[in-house]
Amino acid sequence: MHHLNDTFRREIPFAAMNRKSDPHFTTRQKQILCSGGAVACFASELIHLWLLPAQYDVFIGYGLIFLLIAMAQGVIGANLLFAPPRRLLTFGLWVNGSLVFLYLFTHTVGVLVGEAFLLLPVDPFGVVATLCEMLVIGLLFLLRRESPKEPKQKKTRGSMQKNAHSPSLSLLRPLSMNGTKNNAKEIGLVMNAEWNVQDEVGPG
Repeated sequence: MHHLNDTFRREIPFAAMNRKSDPHFTTRQKQILCSGGAVACFASELIHLWLLPAQYDVFIGYGLIFLLIAMAQGVIGANLLFAPPRRLLTFGLWVNGSLVFLYLFTHTVGVLVGEAFLLLPVDPFGVVATLCEMLVIGLLFLLRRESPKEPKQKKTRGSMQKNAHSPSLSLLRPLSMNGTKNNAKEIGLVMNAEWNVQDEVGPG
């Protein structure tokens, strides 16, 4: 009975991990989310391109900003159609979050003109673009939560084999790992292995 309880306790964490790692969305649902995010990004891109000439007439800096926003939204929307990586989702969250914050700031606090802040007028194009960007933020957040984390880079196989065939490292590795510097039996086994390797390779 005690053995069964121990087995049950060991299996509980693995079952919980499996439930946690199960995706919340199916492949079809992820495709729908990506398509919806792409449409919202393209809509925001088109609105900024539509407003670009007027902003360029006001100030060339505003025109360049609107051009960069449209380009960024186009890149994000295009990547959403082809299995976007986790970094692209993070980039899209930062871009659209910054756009929403900038719109709210310029329409509640204003733009600094001289020594005072001037509130920008509310227009339907800006409202629609901001709503699209908020929708993109929600969809990208859901997709990023389901996206697996990118694995860290590991040592290449060539470098590991090169280190494994190094005589000095092969002598020091077992000594440093086991902490038995004066173990004659261990040293003898390592030296015998080195002699066998030299015999197989032949004289130098």
